[in-house]
Amino acid sequence: MSDDPRLGRQRILAALDRGRPDRLPMLELTYWPETLERWYQEGFPTGADPVDYFGLDRVACINDLFDPSFDLSERVLEETDEYRVTVDRYGKTLKSWRHSYHPPAMLAPALRTWDEWNRVKPALTSGADKFNNPAAEADYRAARAAGHCTIITPAEPMWFVIHLTMGFEDGLMAIASQPDLVADMVTTYADYVLAMLELTLKRGYEFDALWFWSDLCYRRGLLFSPADARRYVLPHWKRFGEFCHDHGLRFMFHCDGNVGQ
Repeated sequence: MSDDPRLGRQRILAALDRGRPDRLPMLELTYWPETLERWYQEGFPTGADPVDYFGLDRVACINDLFDPSFDLSERVLEETDEYRVTVDRYGKTLKSWRHSYHPPAMLAPALRTWDEWNRVKPALTSGADKFNNPAAEADYRAARAAGHCTIITPAEPMWFVIHLTMGFEDGLMAIASQPDLVADMVTTYADYVLAMLELTLKRGYEFDALWFWSDLCYRRGLLFSPADARRYVLPHWKRFGEFCHDHGLRFMFHCDGNVGQ
């Protein structure tokens, strides 16, 4: 069994603060359903929580506490026994598989041009109405009541461009062919998220850290040039870092791939 969650929180924060925890934190944030199914076949207790069973530490990542999207109507375009084709809140078309945990395939991006961006850009206006996710609210309340390390995980601005809206192919091409459009999208989204984080804290929410999840690298390095990172990414990370410093939050970043550049 895992320790008292308050001890796990202290352990994680001590490690993040470069202190000396009683032991290294041990975390596993999620499990593929296929993995759990195999474990059940191999004797893992049905219904057991892997975090508790393996004695791991627990982090509560609160996703979408405020709306990260353009809040467009979600639509189902096609549905079979094997897959679903949908349009999501950002406006991109996705194909997801019913019997597999593989990430959805993007069939069409949310936008490619200035005109398309300008039509949806006004939706990224901060306000109390953006706190419209009862499930995230319940997750937050439960995590705080249990004493878990609680982290807010808004979308990172460049990830908003190359994953959530344009997609990798169109987004990476736009960095080269429409740099001003990419710059405006990244800046607008950073402004929106920072404004919403201010509102979040003013409403009394308390977090231990802010954590960006943004796979900006592959096995050989960045998906774009270091010069592009200096233009589009680092200035806004500096803003978020200053925000976290001013409000007593740790600032964390997750990235797949080779981050050596």
